Amino acid sequence: MKSSIILRLATFSFLLQLPLHAQGPKEDDFLIFDKIEEDVIAKPSLGSLRKTTPSTPTKATSKRPLPSNTKASLHTILLDVPDKSFATARLSTLTATASQDGTEATPEIDFTDATASLQTSLEKAATALVTANPQFPDGVTLKVKADGGYKGHEKDAAGAATAILLEAIGTGRVLDSDAAILGGVGDKGQITAVQRLATRLRTLEGATPSVIGVPMVSEVEVRDLALMSELDVLAKFQIVSLVTLDDARAITAKERPEKVDKAFKLFASVTTAAATKPVNSLIKSPAFLQRLQEIVALMPNHLSARLILLAAYGKVPGTITYATSRQAILKAIKPFVNVTSTNRPAKEIQTVATEGGNVLLRLQPKAHPDVARYLAAMKAYLRAVNNLLDIQNDAQHQVMRNRAMAEIGKLLANVQAEKEKLDKKEGTLQ
Repeated sequence: MKSSIILRLATFSFLLQLPLHAQGPKEDDFLIFDKIEEDVIAKPSLGSLRKTTPSTPTKATSKRPLPSNTKASLHTILLDVPDKSFATARLSTLTATASQDGTEATPEIDFTDATASLQTSLEKAATALVTANPQFPDGVTLKVKADGGYKGHEKDAAGAATAILLEAIGTGRVLDSDAAILGGVGDKGQITAVQRLATRLRTLEGATPSVIGVPMVSEVEVRDLALMSELDVLAKFQIVSLVTLDDARAITAKERPEKVDKAFKLFASVTTAAATKPVNSLIKSPAFLQRLQEIVALMPNHLSARLILLAAYGKVPGTITYATSRQAILKAIKPFVNVTSTNRPAKEIQTVATEGGNVLLRLQPKAHPDVARYLAAMKAYLRAVNNLLDIQNDAQHQVMRNRAMAEIGKLLANVQAEKEKLDKKEGTLQ
């Protein structure tokens, strides 16, 4: 580590006389790429092997046959994780088809490319569903595919959605195929946490799901959006908190409970208003706030409405999570890294440095405490760049410029040192 810093400083000194763009920072001097824990693809378990010997056809043996509908779909939100870049979200359709060829009590779920943790989640989900419904069809095999495949970093993000698909096919309940569900399933049917929830929501583009159900235990990441004043994201997506599979059933059914249906219809007007006017302006309207209060009264677990309402009154609690704080710093500095990697005018460099510094200044009071030193180091570096660009580039001011550039070298080394400290930490949802 020390030799790396010395090398960077030596290179920096050699480049002191070059234009700023030529000695601009490398991406890795600043960026802390999200460390998304990957999972291995599941190997066939003993349970998944029981179908290798065909059992007696359902028509002859099954006492509880499948309903007529043997195909269903739901959305989930998966991640694309390019090398050394932002992770981004993609809306993926989970398509499930069911068959019945035996009398085994517990359903078998065959999910293409399932990870080990997803496989575990699916087994727990199947057990929970059968326990809750003794009349569940027997001998069922559910085959599921995800658009674009299912990657190792997804873990069990599609577990809850798959459970709802299985339950709907087994009972004949009709689903809203435009709904999206995220999270795994625990031993008692509770919805478990999902990785990088804030990233999935803030970067999702394209078709808008009718509703996005997220684990209650991951609410803290949705709160990040409110803390970072990204209220437009909350207004665009109808985000609802889920504790158990019962909650997931309520929001994914084609025919929803009366209160849920009414809340969703009311929130549609919020989304419509936000499409024409910034939410930061809308929250100054008493009528707009009254609408949000009506929604929360009907559905206390309607996260979008509740968090926009808290933001309007300046009462969003806590600090931004560690992982999201790192990403926010990355997003703030990215334009500066881009502009200094090419031959751009000093004025343009100064503009992006100022904008990046302002973003960091607004972020600082809300950022996770563990990134505070890194954020401060970054802010000091950008300020030093601005100071250098304010000094005239002529012989009379050369000594002053040399001092300013030397100061930039020290601050860049400090940024690198703080980055290396964070590289040793693991992102946690706190």
